[in-house]
Amino acid sequence: MSESFDLMDFAYDQDGEHGNFNFSLSDGRAPKETFYPLMQFTGLIDKNGKEIWEGDITRVSSHNNPMETVYDNQSAMFRTKGKGMPSPLVSWVGLDIEVVGDIYSNPELLDKP
Repeated sequence: MSESFDLMDFAYDQDGEHGNFNFSLSDGRAPKETFYPLMQFTGLIDKNGKEIWEGDITRVSSHNNPMETVYDNQSAMFRTKGKGMPSPLVSWVGLDIEVVGDIYSNPELLDKP
């Protein structure tokens, strides 16, 4: 069961890329974690119908290299980051792209070819 919380405030840090927010659990307790990354939905779905989110690790059947999904502020789009040339995430639409993990639960996947 997920816990509900009350958002107290939200602010970007000086680089304008990382959001920090303070909150308390609805019952007044302090949260267990102190860092909660905010992730964005890309609007894309993988070959299994799973949503692709920022921080997800994806793999395309024609390219065996795992790729991290990141948001590029300079070009205002989602792109892949990994071994090889970074490319817009939308360029993989229509191919067999699959979410295989995420950078928080499975960071070791980025080390594998």
